Formats: sequence, C-alpha cells, structure tokens
Amino acid sequence: GSMVTVAVQVRPTTKTIKVYRQMVVDGKWKTMATARTDTKGNLTFSYRWPMATKTRAYRVTTKKRGSLPAMRTATFKLKVR
Repeated sequence: GSMVTVAVQVRPTTKTIKVYRQMVVDGKWKTMATARTDTKGNLTFSYRWPMATKTRAYRVTTKKRGSLPAMRTATFKLKVR
C-alpha cells in the first residue's frame, strides 16, 4: 500500500476541466476520484496503491469535449511519484 501521486497536465489549457481517475474493477473502468484543472491545466491525484487487487490498471480521462472548446481534444501529460 504505497502512496502514489499522479500529476496531470491537460492541454489545451482550460480551467475547470473535470478529470476522472479510473481503475479496472471486475473488467470495467470504475471512477475512483475526480478533480478539476486549475487555470494552467494542472491537477494532482494522491491515493494509496491497493495491494489486494489482482489488476492494477489505471487511467485518467475526461468526457468528450466536456468543458473544452468545440472541436478540441484533451491531451494528458502524466508524472507519477
């Protein structure tokens, strides 16, 4: 159960994009946490890595277009510590 911090940078830079941290649970993506970007498009997720889970597949995602301007797609830059 180590503590993990994921720093997320979303482009294009847009304030308040809702980002989802998801994990595969029973073969399906389940949202474990949500956060919104700041004015620079940054946010962080901190959580304890589950020891009892067989599959440890994670992703961060946002809804299609959601808070983004029309015809823009979010790109993510991740740093894990």
